[in-house]
Formats: sequence, structure tokens, C-alpha cells
Amino acid sequence: MIEEIELGGVKVPLRDLETTPESIKQVLKLLLEERKEIKQRIEELEEKLNKNSKNSSITPSKNGFGLKADKEGKAKKKPLKVTVKRAKVERKLYAVEECEIIQEEKPSNCSKCGYELKAEDLQPHRHQIVELPILKPQVTEYRLHTLECEHCGEKSRAKLPTGVSEKSYGARLTALVGILSVQARQSHRQTQGLLREVFGIEISRGTINNIRQEVSEAIAAASEEAKEYVKQQPVVNSDETGFSQQNRDGNNPTEKKAWLWVLVTPLISVFLVTLSRGQEVAKQLIGETFTG
Repeated sequence: MIEEIELGGVKVPLRDLETTPESIKQVLKLLLEERKEIKQRIEELEEKLNKNSKNSSITPSKNGFGLKADKEGKAKKKPLKVTVKRAKVERKLYAVEECEIIQEEKPSNCSKCGYELKAEDLQPHRHQIVELPILKPQVTEYRLHTLECEHCGEKSRAKLPTGVSEKSYGARLTALVGILSVQARQSHRQTQGLLREVFGIEISRGTINNIRQEVSEAIAAASEEAKEYVKQQPVVNSDETGFSQQNRDGNNPTEKKAWLWVLVTPLISVFLVTLSRGQEVAKQLIGETFTG
């Protein structure tokens, strides 16, 4: 039987080791010692790496990647389900008195046997269709006749009735343009398009601007009253931002950049467009109460 010796986990014949030169034995010895140290170091690192909140005193927050939190023994909390029963919202029908057209529909024959039906339904199913009326501009033409006097030959033309404006557009149309321009924030072009598509009214952007100026003049007194009220307040908050004014109103021929000011109090807010900016302008507008 051949005697063997284990070197680094490998069995080798003893006679092979005895016949090995001494220098090679020294090298082999150094390599085996390094191998032992490396193996020991690897084991220490693996032990350190495998430590977690389950097998040591470290906190769960320091667990390594891929380790799920321990949920064993903890009761799973079921999500709270809140069921809200909402009543079905049905469209409210208009009163019969508000219906412009009421059309009765009755079946003439039985849907099963075809027998002629003559009975009456005192509570028929009601189905309503709400539609917008066809919107057409209401145009009133005043024909002002010119008549020649048989006595002196003077020609006299009739005048418009009292209360009839010499302008081409009525009060309701003027008010609508004002609402679209201010509350709805529509531009000249957008207002023009809406009047054309919805009402069939063809109107130029220049005329829209003239109407806007007319509305401004109509509310000038109320606007001045609002500004005077703001000036009397102990504290007024204000701010300004750039505003594309151009020269549609004829007051800005150089098309200088304008500024939109807002003056705010608990009760009234005033908007103003100026061609200047700065605190001095604000003080001119609202006096020394300016706190912008």
C-alpha cells in the first residue's frame, strides 16, 4: 500500500514529496500558508456579509439588498374597504308647462299578436330632448323717408324714434361683446368668430373694438367710483404685469408696451391698463395707500 499525505486538500504519494527538491518544498509551504490565510479571510467576510436583523443584533434598516422584512407572526392588516352607496342620478324632467312641443306617440298594434290597440295610457313614459333654438340676428330696419315741401321746396328727412341708437348694433349685442371681452376673456378675433358661428352675425374686429370702447364709456362713472373707493381704503394690495395693448384704441400710436394693474381690497378689485409701470404710477392711481 502506497503511503499518502494530504497537501492543501489533495492527497499525494509520500514518496513524491520525499523526492521533491528542498527549494520546491519551501515554495509549496509558503503557498499552502497563504491559501490557509486567504480561506480564513473569506470565511470572516462571508460571516460578516451574512449578518442581518434575523441572526444578529443589527437593526432591520441595515439589512442587505434582497432581504425582505420579517412579517412572520404579524397579523396581516386588511385594507379598509369603504363602500358608499350612491343613489342613481336621474335627469330631472322639465315641467310640462315649459315644453314648447308635446308629441303623443301611441302604438297602433300589439307587439306580440298584432291586435289593434285602442286603450289609453294615463301615465305614459316621458322622454324629453333639450335643444338650443335656432339663433338668428334680430334685424330692425328703419326707413327714414325724405319728403319735399310743396310750399317752399325744402327737403326734410325723418328722424329715428326716441331711444333708437344711431349706431348699427343694439344694446344686447353691445352688452354681449362686453361680457365676452371681459368676463370670458375673449380676444377680438375669438369674439368675432363666436358671433359668426353661433348667431350668424358678421362683424369686423374694428367694430368689436368700437363696441368695447362704447361699453367702457358706459361704465366710466362706475369705474371712477370704484377707484375713489379704493383710494379711501387704509390698505390696498396691488400688482402689475405686462399687457399687449397695441393701438386699437388709438391712444398708443407707438405701440408701447402697456401694463395691467390690479388694485385689491376686501370688497372691490380694480383693473387698470397704463403705459407706465412702477411705484410712482401706483401712487398716482391709488394715492399714498400703495403697499405693493
